[in-house]
Amino acid sequence: MNGMQVLVGSLLGDGSIYKKSENCYIFQESHSLKQHSYLCWKARKLPFECSGPKIYVRKTGQKDTQLRSLKASVVLKDFWKMKYKTGFDSLLNLLGIEGLLVWFLDDGTAIYSARHTEIRLCNYMLKDFDGAKQKIESILGFKIIFKRQSSKGGHFVIPSLDFYERIKSYLGMLPREMYYKFGLDESRREMCKARTRNFYKNNREKYENYRANTKLKRVEYDRSRWEKRKSGNWIGRKLAICDVS
Repeated sequence: MNGMQVLVGSLLGDGSIYKKSENCYIFQESHSLKQHSYLCWKARKLPFECSGPKIYVRKTGQKDTQLRSLKASVVLKDFWKMKYKTGFDSLLNLLGIEGLLVWFLDDGTAIYSARHTEIRLCNYMLKDFDGAKQKIESILGFKIIFKRQSSKGGHFVIPSLDFYERIKSYLGMLPREMYYKFGLDESRREMCKARTRNFYKNNREKYENYRANTKLKRVEYDRSRWEKRKSGNWIGRKLAICDVS
């Protein structure tokens, strides 16, 4: 896999570059401890030498893993300007299928359900989401949908079967621990099916009682209206309202 594409995908995803001095730029990226092997894979693919990934403990007690570049690089200086000065969207011009896969491993997810798997690619830093959508469609070769979640961004919904057909030849390059992000974890799908079955089983009685109570309340309401009409109270109240108006 091309190291520059790994860097582009990382910067569109969870990677960042911070400036220590005019000629010193450091790349770093952090993930949960479950994705430690993913950062080990990324450290071997990036076009510069990295330290780690190292495990550190947050103030909250949560353990994370972090990857950092060892020394400054002219490449990092150019990419720092792209991400923080000339505009985040300029990175899209360099994006290819391999970079898109790395971006997806950082910010993408598969929403498992009992019936289907929805592939999402999230981003809250882009400004031109239409341009990003067109770029991703040109790489994949099929249409995708953008769903805005807030004024800052949203996520791209990608058809799971088309996506798998497009990237299956690249799966051998990627760490196996991350396959669940592509909707390939059948154990998660079975868990979703079991959860759905249990939900309907446990809530069927509650739902039926709710429907019965709603129907009973409606019958009682109709009966009370009919009794008021029959007794004349309803007509008198209506006439009083007409007199006031």
